[in-house]
Amino acid sequence: MQHIAKLSLLGASAIFALSACKSTGVDLLDAQSVNLPLAAYAPTPEEMRAEQRVVILPPEYDHSAGEYVSRQLYSNLEQALIRSGTRVLERERAESMAAELIAAEQSGQFRTDGPQAANIVLFSRVTNAGWGGSHTARNTYTDRKGKRQTTPAYCRYSGSVQVQVRAYELPDMIPIDTFDLQGSASVREDNTDRNCPVSDGRATGLLSSAVEDALAQEQTAIANAMAPSFYVTERRNANGGKLALFRITADSSRGAQEGRDVEIFRRELRTDALTQQEYMEETLIASGVVSSQVDRTGSYIIIRDNDQADRIQAGDVARIRQGNCPDGYMSILGSCQPSLW
Repeated sequence: MQHIAKLSLLGASAIFALSACKSTGVDLLDAQSVNLPLAAYAPTPEEMRAEQRVVILPPEYDHSAGEYVSRQLYSNLEQALIRSGTRVLERERAESMAAELIAAEQSGQFRTDGPQAANIVLFSRVTNAGWGGSHTARNTYTDRKGKRQTTPAYCRYSGSVQVQVRAYELPDMIPIDTFDLQGSASVREDNTDRNCPVSDGRATGLLSSAVEDALAQEQTAIANAMAPSFYVTERRNANGGKLALFRITADSSRGAQEGRDVEIFRRELRTDALTQQEYMEETLIASGVVSSQVDRTGSYIIIRDNDQADRIQAGDVARIRQGNCPDGYMSILGSCQPSLW
């Protein structure tokens, strides 16, 4: 598989335009078909039928808390990718491929005799995990009104995890990205026991919440790094030619949801000046939003910028962005951080 470099021809204001704030409702009966030229490196019929699949290997760990964190991390990561529209290989099949894939990370090549079962592999490792409790003694003080107030003694129980996730493109083990996840959780409870003992059940709950926190902060970035490629197939103009609609192959079961942001890329073949090796380069040429027209075979997206719309050709690549943070988190510099209010 050829390595794909990515560039952008769009200004920052265009990329981050708040298209979701505008209406996404469209009426196809009012739209007229427009002739769309074919991109030079449009996909073959086989490529259009191909489906991107991700194999998640069981997370590695080397300490006692890691076993539980490993199970929780696998489950949460799997569910996050499935919600984004990514196809995830069955766990049993992933486990059967584990030894070969671990060796492939060292050698840089993954080859099998049969058909390729996945396009992307995710490795992960629990690098740290722990829990504990700290005690705060009973406190009596006088408030501003001169009244005596008492704060009861309490224990604060906390848990934390650190995880590294590594993504590669198969079969050539081309690095996609590495994500360092950190998460924490805590709970306060009135308690006079200075030892603040942590039961197994409480430890499990703290670690579970810490894993959810760690993944919530980075799941959008992880899902976007592995966003599957869809393709532009046709164009229609609506509202007297003022609104450009493009049909893409993303359907309702693969992440096409009304209001989601979409990016369109042009593929071009390049040659490295030093190595003379050819590679496919992707250039961002347009950004839009998924319209209300989503069905089981595809969807229509809205491109509001006329200059961008006129750049798009049949066979250009479309990727749906996962821009929403989970409840209780807000987007800050591309990652989801706990909300302050």
